[in-house]
Amino acid sequence: WQTDGPDANYTLFNWNVGATSAGNMAIAAPSIATVGGSANVDLTFSGLSAGSKYLGAVDYSNGVISIGSTVIRVDP
Repeated sequence: WQTDGPDANYTLFNWNVGATSAGNMAIAAPSIATVGGSANVDLTFSGLSAGSKYLGAVDYSNGVISIGSTVIRVDP
């Protein structure tokens, strides 16, 4: 990564996504999935401050192990 020179102005954001829920994102999704099928996954958020940036993740599992995740960024 590099900037356009030593006088570049920028803002660097960083996040630490923990393993526990902050309780401000709710997920409505089917409890099972079918290979080749489709379904809706709805996310709703509460208690977020305007002008702040939020980062979270939705994890997927087969009931035993994690098989993937989707990173969610919200700028309210």
